[in-house]
Amino acid sequence: MQTRSQTKVIELEVDIDFDNASMHWNSNKKKLENCCYQYVCGLTLKNGEFCKKKIYKNYPFCFFHKKCV
Repeated sequence: MQTRSQTKVIELEVDIDFDNASMHWNSNKKKLENCCYQYVCGLTLKNGEFCKKKIYKNYPFCFFHKKCV
């Protein structure tokens, strides 16, 4: 039986693109003052842009897109 000091340490290679991860994390949020964030609708509109309206109550979308659930 091996003790903790006798076991081999396996090093894993980590390759994370933090700029891409940050972009995707911010995709459904709007930055407010004091480093706060507010969730936005984020639904794709006909012109290809994202809806920037705040979400409606406990729905994942804004008031106009709440029927998309």
